[in-house]
Amino acid sequence: MTKSALDKLFKEATGFHKTTCLLATRFTGFRDFDHDRHQPFPMMFRAADRTLVRTILKDHRADTEWMKDADSYFTSLIVNGAFSLELHLKHIYGLVEQQDVRGHDLHKLFLGLSDWTRTNLEAIFQAISSSQPLIRKQFDTLKSEMGEMGATLDWSLSTVLRESSRAFETWRYFYESTTVPCSFAGYGEAVFAMRTMSTQFKSKTPDP
Repeated sequence: MTKSALDKLFKEATGFHKTTCLLATRFTGFRDFDHDRHQPFPMMFRAADRTLVRTILKDHRADTEWMKDADSYFTSLIVNGAFSLELHLKHIYGLVEQQDVRGHDLHKLFLGLSDWTRTNLEAIFQAISSSQPLIRKQFDTLKSEMGEMGATLDWSLSTVLRESSRAFETWRYFYESTTVPCSFAGYGEAVFAMRTMSTQFKSKTPDP
């Protein structure tokens, strides 16, 4: 992939990330989402006709007045966020792995990266998370409630991408009843880990 193609891909990925930030702003009512720095995004879980939402600002269920107001942004936030993750992953393929890759399954894309790239992305993801104790509290609350519904979730980049890919498939057809449980959690940490790696790698790569 040429430098101009990589730059275009990163610009496109940034555009979808900016849109996800705007949707998160409307969804949560928090007016300070900034695509250039890490922020904890809402975490969501859906099973059958029940949806859980957790943020560091508000803890609400889908049948509250707040969720009724936010419902217009719910599906768009997840679909844009998942596509943002896909484009950021593909940028890393082109920049770090020097490969042009196709496909939409986030988990398969992640597993196709080299061991070095996966290990370093996971390390950045965990470092971001450990610096924000409220994120783990938010996650642990969601995980506990998911456990009451017979679902499990672990905090790793691999799991975040696997679940985000499943959420993208499920929530874009939100009007259809589904028994497939899925979560959308860790978007902020995942996308910032990818953007951090891309920025670090570009700074070490001389222009041709």
